[in-house]
Amino acid sequence: MVVNLLDQQDEAGQALLRRLSPPSRASSQDPWVLVAERADALRQGAIAELLLNAEAGRLVLRRASREYNRLGLPFGHFLAVVATGEPMGPAAEAHLMRLLGMPTSGQAVSDAGQEAGLLSQQSVLARPEQQLYLLLAGATNAPRLGSDFRSAVGTAQQASQPATVGALGQPLSALWETGRLIAETAVGNEEVRPALRDHIADLGRTHGRQLRLAQVDEFHWRHALARADLIDLDLAGIVAQSVRALRHGQLPRWRPLDEFGELSPLAQVSITVGLRLGGGDDVAYEDSPWDPDPSPVVTGESAESNVD
Repeated sequence: MVVNLLDQQDEAGQALLRRLSPPSRASSQDPWVLVAERADALRQGAIAELLLNAEAGRLVLRRASREYNRLGLPFGHFLAVVATGEPMGPAAEAHLMRLLGMPTSGQAVSDAGQEAGLLSQQSVLARPEQQLYLLLAGATNAPRLGSDFRSAVGTAQQASQPATVGALGQPLSALWETGRLIAETAVGNEEVRPALRDHIADLGRTHGRQLRLAQVDEFHWRHALARADLIDLDLAGIVAQSVRALRHGQLPRWRPLDEFGELSPLAQVSITVGLRLGGGDDVAYEDSPWDPDPSPVVTGESAESNVD
């Protein structure tokens, strides 16, 4: 693809120019922009890696999660949990407890305050999709958090909100229910297993339809420029968390051929990746000494901009 770096109307060229520009050219009022660009680039890199090499994809997901965490986005916690299987940390858990109106320890609240990112916490946590990522990341902590946590999830205002979120355009209430089902599965509630399977299958069908529509534009599909990601990280992450929940609850694991085999090949792409991510937690994931450092910490107060 040819881009014109001097043509301000060439969106691809201007995006490339921003990436090539030294940090000093970034606006001092928007320190989060460079971090956000790096986070999104790593996210796209992880999608490319996961198609062929799940373990390499995990490492790039971890790198992406660190950048999103620097911004203060719960999406970073979600990616970290999906990539490693490690439980969500106490600071993020404190945010989730406060979101649900549950009491938290003073130390947890202090940790949450110290984890403030480049974006305003108030603005970030007001976003429905970021609230959802907190739940999806923390759902497998349900055995430790107890029945009050699961009850609070079921009665939360998000459980009845119809606003659509995510690349799949699903109602927040439906995805929030998926998170609740993962939490119930993690404590061994076998009755919800079929419902969780149906939620995953429905998401797979939706993503499969998106990919089929993307294939109609043959040029962009052949050049990997389709508007729909070949792997939906939300769906892959939900599947990975469901695999861990089944393991925590000592319930039968998914049987891909029997339980998802009726789905089209395109509908199974993200599900298959999620099964691999959730099933490889016996591998130790250490940051490589050759791994580039995260984006430099920018001094000063958090930016007050909303995330659009």
